[in-house]
Amino acid sequence: QRHDCRSAQSTPPQTMKANTFLFLLLVSLSLTGAVVNAGGHAAGAATFIPKTKLQLPHQNECLKDTPHHQKSVSPSSTTVQFVRGGAGPFKSETVAKFATIITILNSAMISLAPAKTLEMYGLDKTPLTEYMTEWIGQISTSQAITQWSLYFNGNTVNTAMGAGTLYLVVFSIKSLLNDMPAQFGFSAIGQCIFLLINIFCGYSLLYNKSHADDVAKYYPIWGLLNALAFVVAPERMGQKWGVEGAEPDALVTYEMKQTGFVLASKAVYLLSLGLGVDTTKALGYGNVPALLGMVITNFISKEIELFGMDANQQWFWLLLKAFVIGSLAF
Repeated sequence: QRHDCRSAQSTPPQTMKANTFLFLLLVSLSLTGAVVNAGGHAAGAATFIPKTKLQLPHQNECLKDTPHHQKSVSPSSTTVQFVRGGAGPFKSETVAKFATIITILNSAMISLAPAKTLEMYGLDKTPLTEYMTEWIGQISTSQAITQWSLYFNGNTVNTAMGAGTLYLVVFSIKSLLNDMPAQFGFSAIGQCIFLLINIFCGYSLLYNKSHADDVAKYYPIWGLLNALAFVVAPERMGQKWGVEGAEPDALVTYEMKQTGFVLASKAVYLLSLGLGVDTTKALGYGNVPALLGMVITNFISKEIELFGMDANQQWFWLLLKAFVIGSLAF
């Protein structure tokens, strides 16, 4: 239902119940594995949530009943509205929700059980490859939180992006507390910078600060630049992480490249949202780097064949990505 600015003048700004969002955030925190006790995941998700309302400033806010001021409302600060579109016969809302559920299940598996994930794909298990696989899962989970917040909770783009961004803060803290930089030889300063950027950007987006719309554009650009470095120069990125000669070179290169494609998928998705692209189209665009990565690793560089990975699994994900892109991006 289209938002009417004239009716908004006589009613207060929309409010959103914090129950669902806070519950999702607590579940997100538990997914990182940062809880020390074995039962900590369930305990974190079962915490009672106070029945309060979270006021989001600038949400669906119209200044005057004129075309000029209606256009001045940022698409990032308005709630998601689904439209029928895409090349397939399915509604964009249905496809977006389906893709979100698949992403949640897959990212949870990767982030919670990286060693098992490597075993399923027939890859060597080492401390470094487990850490990198978990990192890939955390990036994917971060995007899944944004998708859930948009397509299931109906939150604003800024709120959804902020929730997903703050999720990554927990993994960075976990890495620093467990001294992962010293263990694998990469910079702790870089991890701290990454932590601070995610805190600043996540908070700014979640609470829709005055600069939130700028953050919604420049934060994904920063992520995309990092992604390109991993994709274009995976060997160089491996050296920067201090792992040259510490692991099988081909496997490290593959993990670095995969990290790049996952980062690129998230960055393209968030950048599309930040630029005001229709939210379901943005999800279609975000799947393009992932599909491109699968085509490259399966048919060009052929790492999949090199490591003896299951081709049937690869075809499942390749066809799924193609379906989401075809249904949403056009």
